[in-house]
Amino acid sequence: LLIAFLGTRERPEFQRKSAPPLRESLRFVLRNTAFRYTIAIRILSWMPVVIAQAVFAYFLIYWIGMSEDETSIVQGVILAVALLFLPVVLWLARRLEKKTAYIIAAATWAVVMLAILLVPQGAKVPAYVIAALAGFGVSAAHVIPSAMEPDVLEVDELMSGRRQEGAYAGVSVFADKLARAGVLALLPAVLRWSGYVQPTDDNPIPHQPASVLTALRLLMSILPALLLLASIVVAWFYPVTRQRYAEIRRELDRRRTGTPTGG
Repeated sequence: LLIAFLGTRERPEFQRKSAPPLRESLRFVLRNTAFRYTIAIRILSWMPVVIAQAVFAYFLIYWIGMSEDETSIVQGVILAVALLFLPVVLWLARRLEKKTAYIIAAATWAVVMLAILLVPQGAKVPAYVIAALAGFGVSAAHVIPSAMEPDVLEVDELMSGRRQEGAYAGVSVFADKLARAGVLALLPAVLRWSGYVQPTDDNPIPHQPASVLTALRLLMSILPALLLLASIVVAWFYPVTRQRYAEIRRELDRRRTGTPTGG
């Protein structure tokens, strides 16, 4: 094993060169138009999930009248359906342009979220239906923005001549956490402003004023739909098509093999 380890050499085209300065890496990351589109799509598509994680249980308890155990079941339905739809989303992303597949999924999801406004107070069955239908969008939010990341890395290599996965991962994680923190700070403030009554040991499910119920319905419908609409607009202008990606790959392969242009 030691001889094999010491005698093994990485192929020259895959050997890691010295890391560029951090400022230079960030400059290429932020100049990458495809990356800016991808990170915007990912944040805008994931924020409805963050909102649902923070608010959906309140909506189910105070508008639908469910117990905490029932809310867990409804949220489990979302996750289960999202898992079932993963092959469908992957199939769409392979068969269509990635941005087209995302637009279809996000538009469907936005309509489902808006349908929450039509759910009557105390109606449990429609809540389960909404949860099941939302699973398709949640699945797309997981899969398609991640499927766009290889496009971003290839564009960067074409621009900079290097693979900088670490820089992109760092900026992506920072942007995700910043957006998530902003949303999670905003939601409690909105509920407090609407007059939310905190539960107590004596009254674990207090009566909420109409303003709170309205706020919960809007937070679970209009706000996610607007975020998804914004993500659709961004995805519409996403610059890396399947044809463009193939052209980038051919150019990178030419550089790696040293083939002259047109050769």
